[in-house]
Amino acid sequence: MNEKSTPGLIFLNKMKSLSDFSFCIGNKRRNGIEPFLITSSVVMIICQRLVRKLCPKCKEPYEVAPEILEEMQFKVKPGEKITFFKPKGCDHCAKTGYKGRIGLYEVMTMSEQLQRAILARQSADVLKKIAIETGLVTLRQAGIRKIRQGITSIEEVLRATKPD
Repeated sequence: MNEKSTPGLIFLNKMKSLSDFSFCIGNKRRNGIEPFLITSSVVMIICQRLVRKLCPKCKEPYEVAPEILEEMQFKVKPGEKITFFKPKGCDHCAKTGYKGRIGLYEVMTMSEQLQRAILARQSADVLKKIAIETGLVTLRQAGIRKIRQGITSIEEVLRATKPD
């Protein structure tokens, strides 16, 4: 048994990919860690993606095709007015349209429902569904929030996240 996976210790695991928390759980299983060890030792999984921030001096509004919003699962309420922005480029941002980066975070806390599903060896899709039902904000949803706030572009969120 690996000392790093026992309760009482902090274990940080860095994974480079477009993975989400359910992939991390599946990865632990594929590496031979028994479900009871996962449920007893994992308290939280945080996934992070960095996206470029639109330059505040030159970002420009534009109309987004409904198909793109549908593809992203971007829900617009009837009567809701959202201004979408795209990069343009200026001297302030070295003609890129972006200035700085900001994080998108998916924070999964281990719930009793997730523990039961992991012990039952449920699929990653089932785990993700349970987590969303119990309040998980996915990376894509976090990105949509940043788009609504005018902080980043649709293209950045599509590049950095995968569909829910």
